[in-house]
Amino acid sequence: MTGNAWRYYRFWLMAVLITETFMLVRNHELVFFYRLIAVLFFGGWLLRVFRLYPGQSEPLILDFSGAVLAAGFSLMAAWLGSSVWRFLLIPCSSVIIIPHLIYIYQEKS
Repeated sequence: MTGNAWRYYRFWLMAVLITETFMLVRNHELVFFYRLIAVLFFGGWLLRVFRLYPGQSEPLILDFSGAVLAAGFSLMAAWLGSSVWRFLLIPCSSVIIIPHLIYIYQEKS
């Protein structure tokens, strides 16, 4: 793995750890967190569509899939409500960034 790829992986790892820590602490607000994540990814997708994204170019499917997956987790969080199963949902939500990790591995390594 190149240093460039490791920089991206480190960013995503820190983002996931920070976000999931907030989710564990504020576990009754999971629907809000997942909706916020969906909105952020959708916003990134819109910026890329209109070529206004300040970062490097990436396939549109990356941010769009992140938005769709986060919206799905929001629905699951709403369905689980206050169930103890919501704590299992938090670490599983790391799959939201898997498309980005695959892209980094294929393109940046």
